[in-house]
Amino acid sequence: MPMRVFQFLRREALAIPLSLAIVVGVILRFLALDAMEFKADEFNAFALAAAYLQHGSLPQVGLQSSTGLFNPPFFLVLLWPALLFRVDPLFVTGWIVLLNAAGILGLFLFLRRLGGLTCALPATAVVASAPWLFILSRKIWAQDALFPFLILMGWLLISYARDRRPWHLWGAAASIALLTQLHMSTWVVPIAVALWLAILRIRPRWRDMVIVIAVFLILYLPYIAFHVQDGFENLTHTTTQNAGSILHQLRWMVGINGAVGLDYIWGPVRPAAIPSWLPGAAGAGTWFLGIGAVAGLFLSMKHILSSSSRLRFPQHLSALDQYVLLLLCIALLSFLNYLVMGVPAFPHYHLVFLPLLPLLCSLALMMLPKRISLLATLLLAIIVSVFLVLVLYFLTVITDHPDQLNGDYGTPYRNAQDHWIPYIDAVRKGQVRLPKG
Repeated sequence: MPMRVFQFLRREALAIPLSLAIVVGVILRFLALDAMEFKADEFNAFALAAAYLQHGSLPQVGLQSSTGLFNPPFFLVLLWPALLFRVDPLFVTGWIVLLNAAGILGLFLFLRRLGGLTCALPATAVVASAPWLFILSRKIWAQDALFPFLILMGWLLISYARDRRPWHLWGAAASIALLTQLHMSTWVVPIAVALWLAILRIRPRWRDMVIVIAVFLILYLPYIAFHVQDGFENLTHTTTQNAGSILHQLRWMVGINGAVGLDYIWGPVRPAAIPSWLPGAAGAGTWFLGIGAVAGLFLSMKHILSSSSRLRFPQHLSALDQYVLLLLCIALLSFLNYLVMGVPAFPHYHLVFLPLLPLLCSLALMMLPKRISLLATLLLAIIVSVFLVLVLYFLTVITDHPDQLNGDYGTPYRNAQDHWIPYIDAVRKGQVRLPKG
């Protein structure tokens, strides 16, 4: 009887709170959209996307980055489906939230296909409930659109690795080309994918590689044309920023999957509306996830190496093993890039690793001894519950107590709406001028 109770808890009962966490996390993303973060960058993206759509012109570049380099134009085009229905920043923000909700659903279905519910539920619950990932899925910002394209890319690449169908590779190339237009942190992804294919000893046919290159060139053609017309001047006038230490980068790599460093958002003083114990509890839970990820990395690498000694490498690798290796290639090359190029430590620079840490936690739960796994899963259910409670309190702050925000979040849209309405009306009337070139 005790063993039957144990098996029920492990397989059925614990699936209930994790499933609820996913559903609640998705629903919360759609609440209080009028309290979204909305500053100059968000307005500029909204206004430029609407202006290009109204003029029937394809943009060559997007917004200018903090380095001075113009971003590629895909994010502006990505906003067009929402703008076709309504020229309203709330509606466009809802479109961004919808893309992220689709990404969460895609993650669940993808991981269920690779490793079953025991793999999919814990990882997806962490992604759906993490306060940082909640915040970075609710504004008109290119980085907030990364997640669904990361999942799409992973799904297509793993499908190609398993069945070698050319259209999977072509689709993966298109998803990578679009993904790399959203933020410079993703520019290492093509190199990481090439390294991953080499590790798996997958050699695409020459015809398929020609198509892959053609897909990249077609999707990057407007951006390339801009730099040619500009005489490549923009590329030569970029500036560097203060580099972040490896410890700061590691802190954000873990923290982005939970609630570490939220003072960056709300300021050095915790909003009074949030209970004093809650950020600390959520932060401790985040570091527990980090420890779980280290355990999952060790156990998964041990499994891969031990099985490769008995079987031919890499043919013995499961699709789940292949996906872990893909994410590790992206993470390792990203960190190498951050160190060599002196990239500053910002939270959104670590979205490109998703969903590495939650997936490694799931692998740890799958590989640990049964009783330890049960206790760890119970603790995980408590952590995602704490995350969701913190998200609820944060929603209370941005809706009812915006004066308590003194960090990067700024004044919520609903409280600065009178300031933005004349500018938004100008966008609706087509009075925004397109940039030259």
